[in-house]
Amino acid sequence: MTAVWLPPGTVDDVSHYGRDYGLSDYGPTGWGGAARGVDPAALRPRILAFAVDAFVLLAPATLVAVVGYYVIYLPSCDGFPFLGSTRYDCSSAGGAGFVRWFLVVVTVVVVAFFYDIRPTGRTGQTWAKRRFGVMTVAEDTALPIGVRGAAVRFTVKWFVSLLWLGAGFWWAIGDPNRRSWHDRICETAVTSAPDADRAVTGSG
Repeated sequence: MTAVWLPPGTVDDVSHYGRDYGLSDYGPTGWGGAARGVDPAALRPRILAFAVDAFVLLAPATLVAVVGYYVIYLPSCDGFPFLGSTRYDCSSAGGAGFVRWFLVVVTVVVVAFFYDIRPTGRTGQTWAKRRFGVMTVAEDTALPIGVRGAAVRFTVKWFVSLLWLGAGFWWAIGDPNRRSWHDRICETAVTSAPDADRAVTGSG
């Protein structure tokens, strides 16, 4: 049967990504909803996309932490000369420390929402996922999971799968459907986007 990609919301016995349910280029998938099949994306583009997403999330927070240390926290400490240099006693700078880390948390939340959670919920893709041709979808519908679902998945990913040296991520290597803990818990899947070839090669 010829593979045909259908727009989101189309009801048919052909999957959202142009493959018959239960079949793929690699044989039976053995998972998915009753009307659609979801072929798991390869691990390499997923790892690359995650690395970029993590950098985009953590770099602004790191910058705020460093700037906050020198602009907010350190000036609140008591400086005194010691062996030709200035040493600091920060025992009384608790309030400044709280403000500094509060700004870091706010930065993480804002970047996470506008860069990761909102785009993932609405389209299934962050900028990095779009660049490497993968997307996050609901396991049973092969459609984007919504902002609320993306927020839950983001939380589970960073606070559950990342535990024990990232055991939840490593799980995907041996999983037959390449799903990590957060995908299994949230009933989601990472699959190749319809324009994956163009996204990965940069053509078009």
